[in-house]
Amino acid sequence: MLANKLNYKTDPMKEMEHLRDLISNESFSMQGIVHSLQNLIPSIQKNFQSFVHSFSEKTPAVQLKSSERDFMKLLDGRVYLNLSPLMAFVPEGLVVPYIEYLAVLKEAVQHCHDTTLKTLNEYSMYLAQIITNRQFKITTMPHDKMYATMEKARAAMNAKVAKCFKTGSTKAEATYADVVNRNAEWVDVFHLLDQVGHIANTIPRDDLHKKADECNNQLEIIIKQIRNNEFEGAGPEVTNNLSNGAYQSGSELEFFAATYFRVLVITTSVGDTMQKVTEVLKQAK
Repeated sequence: MLANKLNYKTDPMKEMEHLRDLISNESFSMQGIVHSLQNLIPSIQKNFQSFVHSFSEKTPAVQLKSSERDFMKLLDGRVYLNLSPLMAFVPEGLVVPYIEYLAVLKEAVQHCHDTTLKTLNEYSMYLAQIITNRQFKITTMPHDKMYATMEKARAAMNAKVAKCFKTGSTKAEATYADVVNRNAEWVDVFHLLDQVGHIANTIPRDDLHKKADECNNQLEIIIKQIRNNEFEGAGPEVTNNLSNGAYQSGSELEFFAATYFRVLVITTSVGDTMQKVTEVLKQAK
């Protein structure tokens, strides 16, 4: 879904993952290191550039249009069972109540707040060291453990999100009883939605885009240095860090884009449900 949303003709992230795995297998020999530097690192950079150019920071702010206070007044004194058959709206395929899904999204958006820009900053700093310091071109501390932890965290959150949906379903309509377990639960829904939206809007989208561009430009400089034989004697940690860093940085951006899109969709769904319920209740008076 995200690939289509970003208009990918191919999937740069999948290709970067494939190239990263090739590099990790080849870098045990000097011949493998040379091949990685001369052939695979340029391919990594090309795919990273393709992804960055497709990533957009110009997504709209998260905002719930309907008045929460007026909606709660409208529900005051209403019997939940009488409301339960009313139409509601959900992100396509959602099979859990709003509050359960929002709790998962809060964890995901908090990860983006804490990790995405930090990952890009750290990768950019590493690339700057590689560019300016000959010693870093030869040997450096491996980042495998740090990146493995990051990848595991993303996978766990994606799994939690997936459990909230029915695989293959495009159904975007539900009932009032599907989205809230009782009328009073709306207070918790609004509170969580407000928290999720606030965290999402504090993530500096412009900074993410600028830092990604910076990493891409640094990779281009490194490729020029590779072609000028400035990486002679480089160790396997260098090639692994270069390739895995590009993949993890792109993956964090991709996870952020997917999470932010999910926040926009659930915000719209909640707002549409409030509007629909409001219309029905006002017509019934």
